[in-house]
Amino acid sequence: MAVRCDDDRLYVTLSNGRVLGAPLAAFPRLASATPRQRSKAVIEAFGTSVHWPEIDEDIGVNQLLGVSEEQLARFAGFTIHAGVSAPSQGRGRSRV
Repeated sequence: MAVRCDDDRLYVTLSNGRVLGAPLAAFPRLASATPRQRSKAVIEAFGTSVHWPEIDEDIGVNQLLGVSEEQLARFAGFTIHAGVSAPSQGRGRSRV
């Protein structure tokens, strides 16, 4: 997975090559961040979430796809346990 932003949009490229895009205006903290802060994305939760530590912003891939966390977890093949929908935050981190 790869993440990038331009002046107007957020782009997330999934492992299958599909590119998801959304307007930065949908994410006020990200929109008001500097380009340098936006470039500091960390992929978390085994590729299901993106975190920007400097601005404390988290965006789930499910938000960009318009599905629930549970639907994304099922699609990704995660085992769903009672009350748990996706891998816990902070595990599976990688810097972009």
